[in-house]
Amino acid sequence: MPFSAAIINLNCFTASPIKLQMKTAKALLFDLDGTLIDSENSHYRCWNALVTLFGHNLPHDVYMASYSGVALAINAQRLIDEFSLDISLKDMIAKREELMLETFRTDDIVHMPYALGIINHFNALGVQLVLVTSSSADEVAVILERANLMGYFGLIITRDDVSNAKPHPEPYLKAVEKLGLTKEECIVIEDTLTGVDSATNAGIACVAVHPDPTDEFKAACRADALCNGLREVQRYLEDEYSFGVVSGTVDRAAVAVPVN
Repeated sequence: MPFSAAIINLNCFTASPIKLQMKTAKALLFDLDGTLIDSENSHYRCWNALVTLFGHNLPHDVYMASYSGVALAINAQRLIDEFSLDISLKDMIAKREELMLETFRTDDIVHMPYALGIINHFNALGVQLVLVTSSSADEVAVILERANLMGYFGLIITRDDVSNAKPHPEPYLKAVEKLGLTKEECIVIEDTLTGVDSATNAGIACVAVHPDPTDEFKAACRADALCNGLREVQRYLEDEYSFGVVSGTVDRAAVAVPVN
């Protein structure tokens, strides 16, 4: 099957349209915010609410260009420095965590287009589904319950489980270690350059998903492929990989528990 125009093979070159051998994968490692859940506006409103307490405003375009997809502690320190906020980093993080958790408890949780489709598809094939997120364990628990995603993920790595956040490779390396698989048996799906760098820094194949990537995003993206939606991600994966079953499908009645 030829690639859709919505899929860009960034790092792969095929000399012939005939595939001699497909790669084998056993696990899909998903980012959460912006990949499966459309939560970017919720994150923006929380950060802007915090700087507003000090009489400042964080424009949405500035947030998207400089803060979206960046680790919590880095964003908190940047905002303290940018606006000369009279607050400690520890207190800034605590206030943001409190506000973010309350936001997720009250805001509508919206799936990214085809999020449930791709999850159900590969779950039915018996592929291991993993969540690797920079959100806290408390935030993830609320999001998964309210988004009806509890039980899909046999392993969850949150920022509470690692010492170094994305783009450091630790989150994805820890996931691979916990799975007991090789890097070659895993594929990461990410929406930000920070997440893509985390996966590629870990030496794991990565598919980036972005509905309207800029030329700058395309130039900086180190993923193996760039797709404009999760349906295209699924098509790319089926074209490029065969999927080996590890331990059967995940029982949705089971509760996904963050790893400690």
